[in-house]
Amino acid sequence: MARIADEVFYVMFLNRRALANLNEFLARYAGEVSRDNFDTDEASLADLFARDGELKRVRPPMWARRAVFYRDRGRCTACGADLSGLIDTLSVGNYDHMMPLARGGLNDVTNLQLLCENCNSKKSDRVVAPSNRYRRWY
Repeated sequence: MARIADEVFYVMFLNRRALANLNEFLARYAGEVSRDNFDTDEASLADLFARDGELKRVRPPMWARRAVFYRDRGRCTACGADLSGLIDTLSVGNYDHMMPLARGGLNDVTNLQLLCENCNSKKSDRVVAPSNRYRRWY
C-alpha cells in the first residue's frame, strides 16, 4: 500500500492542474474552520490558523522548495522565465500558493508552484488556473 501511495503521489505531483483542483476542494473545508471549535487538547491545531478559515503563512521547508523547483524545471509556471540562476542571475523565484492562504489554501507541497516576482505580484491572492505547460518526455 505504501508503494502504491508513493507512485500515485509521484504521478499526481507532476500535474499542477490536478493539484490545484485538489487544493480548491480542500480549501472549502479549511475555509470553514473556526479557531474556537478546537478543544483545549487541540490548541496546537488552532495555533496553525492566522484567523478563522486562514492558515498562517509558513516558509516551505527546503525539501518542498527543491521538489517544486525541480518539478517546475526552474521556470516560472506562468510566463516561463528562467529562475535557475544559470541564465539570468537577477531572476528571483517565489513559491506561490496555487490556492491562496487567504482563500483557505493549505501550507502543503501540493499547493505550491514556482513563479517569478512579476507574475507572483500580478497574481497576488487571486485564484488563477495554473499553467498546463509540462515537459514532454517522449
